Amino acid sequence: MSEELNPFEPPKALKTRADTRSLLFPYERFDFLSDLPPGEVLEELEDAIEPFRWFRFFWSSKKAPFEGKVTGSSFACQRIVTTRNGFVPRVRGVVEPHARGGSRIRGSMTLQPRIALVLVGWTFALLFGAYRFATDPPSETRSVSSVLVTLGMLLFFWIIAIYSFRSETRKARHFLVARLEARPALPAEVGFE
Repeated sequence: MSEELNPFEPPKALKTRADTRSLLFPYERFDFLSDLPPGEVLEELEDAIEPFRWFRFFWSSKKAPFEGKVTGSSFACQRIVTTRNGFVPRVRGVVEPHARGGSRIRGSMTLQPRIALVLVGWTFALLFGAYRFATDPPSETRSVSSVLVTLGMLLFFWIIAIYSFRSETRKARHFLVARLEARPALPAEVGFE
């Protein structure tokens, strides 16, 4: 019996370690194709990215939706938000000519380093707490429920982190696709890497 293929999902043979890693740690790779030549894509990116500032007022002029820099054929940026949102991803990518014309935009979206550090720190603290509760002899104040509550807190923490990161990557991806007149690259269009 033949299996129907979804053109928007890579075949199982193309699934990489990054796909499973993004379930455990907020991380996403992207690969877009645009009919615009690489020079025009880089110009659009330069228009959409303003230099990084350490401090912004909410009333300051918001000319560009991203802050960061474009260097040669690569770019590194993050969305400008006026709220305190630590899950805004760092977007890094490369623009290169595509063999069939147009451009290929490849890159990744990762957590800010300070947020990743806090996420890892909280994870180890909660795992250590669960380990201590599990290995200490049971008493009136410590029980199996203490371990379950600690692991439940860890699970809840990770769900919030991954959901918040994914919602922000969706916004960044949507903007890049719209601004660069791009579409997700299919495996047949970019080759099997």
